[in-house]
Amino acid sequence: MVVPTPDATRVCVREFDSYHQFLAAWIAERQSRQPGYSFQVLANRAGLKSRSTLCQVAQGTRSISPTAAASLARAMRLSEWEVDCFLALVCYNNAKDPLEAESMRRSWERMRWMMMPVGVSIGANEAGELTLKN
Repeated sequence: MVVPTPDATRVCVREFDSYHQFLAAWIAERQSRQPGYSFQVLANRAGLKSRSTLCQVAQGTRSISPTAAASLARAMRLSEWEVDCFLALVCYNNAKDPLEAESMRRSWERMRWMMMPVGVSIGANEAGELTLKN
């Protein structure tokens, strides 16, 4: 599988701990390149019933199901790896049970760091958190 190297202007799901924030940043980045792009356009492409639902998801006031997230990822034209990351992030963020949430967090962390651009490696800061090093 070929993994696209993210360019500096493209929003990458691995940079976010919240799918709500990723979606909001993705829409903002798309609108900066394509001024007519809107939540309505994305909602229509994803087959979602309303723009307001998508706005609420981006604002963090509403969750999205894994099925709807998969439709949204296809509408966003994410790469195969980004789709997997996005769906893992949705499952992690939506987990209610603490044990399930911790398991989903670990899966998300492994996935988000799995495919690194050439020349970038993983390090750890003083708190033991994973960081990127060039």
